[in-house]
Amino acid sequence: MKGVIDALGALDGLLMEMEKVDQDKNTMMDLLSDISAVSQESAAGTQQISATVEEQAGMIEEIAKMSEELSEIVNELNKEVKKFKF
Repeated sequence: MKGVIDALGALDGLLMEMEKVDQDKNTMMDLLSDISAVSQESAAGTQQISATVEEQAGMIEEIAKMSEELSEIVNELNKEVKKFKF
């Protein structure tokens, strides 16, 4: 009878350890889920920053083009003004 009681006690201890392992597994799964969510948010933020940088680069190119055009207009205007100088 003592052997059966000892076996039941060992089985009870084993069940408690299995519950602890299951709880630890659930905790790890929750943490991994949180890490995954943060990673996805970070990726989305990075994509948004990249899109903004591309947009700003396009605007800078447009400003540079307009600046060149303005410079050409100023040169033409200076040529026309020189025609009227004595």
